Amino acid sequence: LIMKEVFFLRHATASWAAETAFDIDRPLTLGGISETKLIENYALSNDIKIEKVLCSPSKRTKETSDLIFTGFRYDINEVIYKDFLYSGSSKELLSFLELQDDSINSILVIGHNPMLSETISLLTKTTIDIYEPCTLTSINLKAWSSIHDSKLKFKINPKQCNK
Repeated sequence: LIMKEVFFLRHATASWAAETAFDIDRPLTLGGISETKLIENYALSNDIKIEKVLCSPSKRTKETSDLIFTGFRYDINEVIYKDFLYSGSSKELLSFLELQDDSINSILVIGHNPMLSETISLLTKTTIDIYEPCTLTSINLKAWSSIHDSKLKFKINPKQCNK
């Protein structure tokens, strides 16, 4: 039995500057772009391969995806953008993941807080107080339908990648 793996990646650091009127349009900062390179290199050096990518439609999550896809070895044209990853709840995300086909072994979710930290907390029965931009978490499970029976594999942020 091949273990399933779901990766949760919070978007990299985004601008708070007032040049965008809407939150959804906030771009990454130069520091955020550097964070993506650290996480991309981590994925490459740890042989992470992604079969399916779910991404929030916000500018900062799209930019994060555009900057990391080679390291995670997925086709940028295959990314699935889901509105609920921007405006929905962790329950919606879990319900969506539970319905995935078991032929898929690895999924990457690129999204936002607090949804990601709440989802990880629910799955691992741990409290995640801080979930910094561009933090990557991996969770193992036996089947998508039994996602609540899962274990934390790792959680790493860009600062930890740089050590």
